[in-house]
Amino acid sequence: ASVGLVLTLDLAAGHEETAIREAMLLGADMGKFIFTPWNPLAPDSLARTRHMVSVAHDAGLPMMVEPIPVSFEETSAHTPENIGKGAKMACELDSDIVKMQFSGDLDTFQEIMSTLYRPVVILGGPGRNNERAVLQDIRHAMDAGAIGTTIGRNIWEHQSPSRMVAALAAIVHEDASVDVAMRRLERSFAMA
Repeated sequence: ASVGLVLTLDLAAGHEETAIREAMLLGADMGKFIFTPWNPLAPDSLARTRHMVSVAHDAGLPMMVEPIPVSFEETSAHTPENIGKGAKMACELDSDIVKMQFSGDLDTFQEIMSTLYRPVVILGGPGRNNERAVLQDIRHAMDAGAIGTTIGRNIWEHQSPSRMVAALAAIVHEDASVDVAMRRLERSFAMA
């Protein structure tokens, strides 16, 4: 399955109903909300996320919840254990899809995935100059049961975004190996 327009609703605090209504008027297929468990600067993150998901569901809008342990900046908190706990909390918050970080290796990610009961998509994270590493993380995530990706900067910062999309699509939609995806990426460059 594919999703078209996904709107981020993180700044809608206090105006949830209006934000959801406007998202639906724009034709959004889904809303997305970032959840920052254990963030001392956002102690209400759990309650805010629960409320946003509830309001969206009442209006008929599916929600993707993106759990980020503490914050994007506090990378020391992005341990496999915290990534897993945050993803489990996103499931318990009734998200329709969990957008989450890859834990770093196949074994820990399989363990995390075994506890989740909502579809999972993998975020791309910070921009990296290592195409193979990005593709390997996605291959491992797919092998562990993820249904797809929600990658941004590792596509748009790539020297050829369309080629990177083609390589990722080979893994996600054709179950290709990393080597096959890399060959497609390189072949695409040779053809340019």
